[in-house]
Amino acid sequence: MDTILSQMYGTDKYHVNRNVRRPRRMIAALQTSERRSNLTRREQVIAAARELFLSKGFVHTSITDITDTVGGSRRDIYGMFTDKEGLFNAVLQSLIADVLSPSEMTFPARPGPDIAQDLRTFGKGLLANMLDPATVTIFRQFVSIGAARPEIGMQAYLSGPGVVYRRLATYLAAGASDGRLKIDDADRTARIFVEMLKGDYQLRALMTNETAFDRADLAEHVEKVVTLFLNGASPR
Repeated sequence: MDTILSQMYGTDKYHVNRNVRRPRRMIAALQTSERRSNLTRREQVIAAARELFLSKGFVHTSITDITDTVGGSRRDIYGMFTDKEGLFNAVLQSLIADVLSPSEMTFPARPGPDIAQDLRTFGKGLLANMLDPATVTIFRQFVSIGAARPEIGMQAYLSGPGVVYRRLATYLAAGASDGRLKIDDADRTARIFVEMLKGDYQLRALMTNETAFDRADLAEHVEKVVTLFLNGASPR
């Protein structure tokens, strides 16, 4: 028995003998378990930081605030995210994923048989997400952060609204190349269309906290925007 134990643990039974080869299945299981553990820990930190950033703001949230909430040490946080801005970037990606994840926001790369219907679906999904109370709160934080840290604000813009503009611009450019739309600048046209969709709804939500808009009114607004847009963008 002592011989077997010495082969497994070395001369000191409390220290692993690293020269003993472990079965491949055991190694794979340990590596998988470690990855899951790290992923779970990372998600916990992101979730805690997300709540604190939204409630206290980026500037007023410290790494100590986060470790007090989720446990661990500053070294743990820096090991996973390098610094506070790295953690913010991870939180930002989490927030953007929530805002852009609904099926209504999954915009096709090329127009389908009915361009008007594509744009209606996009418009309704955009307004629904934009006017969601959680999204309004996130947007307010981005504006606040951008005022103090323009470089972070730009990162938020490119990862959020910028993604929407690029998706729509790709779609419009494809429609123009097919001869179904008359557009000479897809990027600018995408921004114009989105701003038409916003109307005054987003400002009302941001400035008055009004988010319970009438669905029929929103649907009518989207319909008029799509009609007006296509009247100007359709080939003559």
